Amino acid sequence: MRAKKCVVPLLLVSSFSMYSRVAEAATITAASCSQADVQKAISSAGSGDTVQTPGPCSASWSSTVTVASSQGVTINGRGNTTLTNAGFQVNQGSATTRITGFTFTKSFASSPYTVTTQGTTSSATARIDHNTFNDPSTDGTFIGTFGNAPVLIDNNSFVACAACEIIHNMGVGISGWQDDVVPGSADMVFIEDNTFTNPSNFGVAAVQSYYGARTVFRHNTMNMAYVDQHGTCGNVYARWWEIYDNTFKNAGPGLSQYGNLRGGTGVIWGNTFSGNSSNAAFNLTEDTGNNGCGHIVAESVGGGYEPNTTSPTSSNRTHSPAYVWGNGSIPIQNGGGVTLNTDYLVSTSQQATLTRCESAADVAAGCPVSYNYVPYTYPHPLQGGGSAQAPTAPTDLTAAVQ
Repeated sequence: MRAKKCVVPLLLVSSFSMYSRVAEAATITAASCSQADVQKAISSAGSGDTVQTPGPCSASWSSTVTVASSQGVTINGRGNTTLTNAGFQVNQGSATTRITGFTFTKSFASSPYTVTTQGTTSSATARIDHNTFNDPSTDGTFIGTFGNAPVLIDNNSFVACAACEIIHNMGVGISGWQDDVVPGSADMVFIEDNTFTNPSNFGVAAVQSYYGARTVFRHNTMNMAYVDQHGTCGNVYARWWEIYDNTFKNAGPGLSQYGNLRGGTGVIWGNTFSGNSSNAAFNLTEDTGNNGCGHIVAESVGGGYEPNTTSPTSSNRTHSPAYVWGNGSIPIQNGGGVTLNTDYLVSTSQQATLTRCESAADVAAGCPVSYNYVPYTYPHPLQGGGSAQAPTAPTDLTAAVQ
């Protein structure tokens, strides 16, 4: 009689394999929401683990919690943890670190930022989402991103004072003008689906970008808030920006601009406003003369790729015009130092062909080259995916140029 085959070992192996995959990620609950206990829990975590606070709880910190680049963990405040003067330092590596579910009151007293991310263009995307940042009185900054590493900042609520600069995208300096930028790509700092509020009658900077930074600012609600792309006068300015599908709510004459584009280049489209019309506008300018300090020509609006250059000048400047379209009745203002139809172009809908010089491939092809701009997937894949978004415009296409 033929012997029966034994299938138990195979089933055991299969079951053990499934168990191993489930067991790879652990959830670690900190003993309290103190800085020391949260740091201890993070230090014990492996890549892919979740560290959560016991909540509901509150604490005031005097030092920073650090996430190593080798980890990639989720730090979850569970929606019921309030931290005062707290600071997180996220060192980006090959796996995503996420900070979610916290309420932060007051910007961190011992550091310029409440949450700092640091990485490179090859790092995994860090995510800061579903938090409340609330400090309407202190002159501080909540988030600082460094290294031109990819970051997603989404679904947060920010309340800040008029003198505040809520997010700083700090780039990498002159080298930020020497590497490749591909419009509509994933290699950016994405700021999407947030609410920015200044409770006073003056505008607050939702984001300021510097030193070769590249920023995508989309689908945000702006209550007396604006977008600023610039740099320290005489040094290295922001390089690339995509600003679209935001709603600007203007409660009074204290908001003089929806965007102040002082360096770099990019696209601005599909934005709307409500409330007091005042004279607020998207202002495009070259930041040339603050305190008489001069400027670097290659960083002006319409600037482009600067390979192997340590001190850009007009003689080696390449050209990538900024494109502005479909922003309803929001005025487009020339703030000086730039030329309409040369440094920036304004239209009611996206032009069929755009030109750029933003990469080594563009240079090899004979800058400037033509391209068709397509925005990156929305929502961002770390939010759960989405699909490519057609860069359409609102119904009102009566953009005014001042």
